Amino acid sequence: MPVQEPLLLIRRRPPALALPDDPSQEELAQYWTLSPRDQDEVAKWRGESPRRRFAVQRCPLRPYGRFLPKAVAAPVAITNYLARQLALPLVLLGEIPERLATETDHWQRIQTSLGWQPFDDAARLRLTRWLTQRATDDILPSDLVSRAEDVLRSWQIILPAPATLEALVASVTVRVQEEVYTRMATALPPALQRAIDDLLQVPSGERSVLFQLKESPPEARPAVILRYIERYHVLQQLGVDAIDVSRLRPPMLRYFADVAKRYDARALRRFAPAKR
Repeated sequence: MPVQEPLLLIRRRPPALALPDDPSQEELAQYWTLSPRDQDEVAKWRGESPRRRFAVQRCPLRPYGRFLPKAVAAPVAITNYLARQLALPLVLLGEIPERLATETDHWQRIQTSLGWQPFDDAARLRLTRWLTQRATDDILPSDLVSRAEDVLRSWQIILPAPATLEALVASVTVRVQEEVYTRMATALPPALQRAIDDLLQVPSGERSVLFQLKESPPEARPAVILRYIERYHVLQQLGVDAIDVSRLRPPMLRYFADVAKRYDARALRRFAPAKR
């Protein structure tokens, strides 16, 4: 079965939205200050607790692109900062809604009033096209996750769960990279393809040629320098200068080099032919 290399994603996997328990005054002013329109929307709800909760859910959407998860209390400092603006009683402990249906109503009202859309099939297709273009531009998966979050916020689309977004980035990246591998491999002369495969052969009791080529010089002694000059000539004789990397940018070249460094010859032999 072909081996898949790790996609070098940043495995953050935090809660969908984690708010600071002790936000600074600057953070409160920047993210949690209600506009007159916000206050008008809050006033449409009956009851002190529903109003506080509605305000809590309305503020994070614009900077974070997500709602606070249902049945998760906001930090008291944030709730009371909002309550003071609304002339509502302060709280001592974090509040959660008594009915999840009320929370759903909040989300729907906030989406509609702020003009945000859910991450539905249309949004997934739009993001997939955007990711495909960016992955083709050689942006690595670890960067694509955060950039995808930014672009979804700019499109006013509610961000999906972190795991969902990472899985989509991984899927697109694998597909794009497979196309890159295939394009590069099919352009190589058959003799060079065979020569590259020969680098992965491991004679009994010896190290593969590939392993030797990956070694870093231990010290700048004349004998070591001569040995590495010989290895350079080995690569020249193979004809590696025929590999066209002109369409690849430095980040993707470094990524491919990292993949080669991570795996030994036996593992690389199990890669799909084009990738190998």
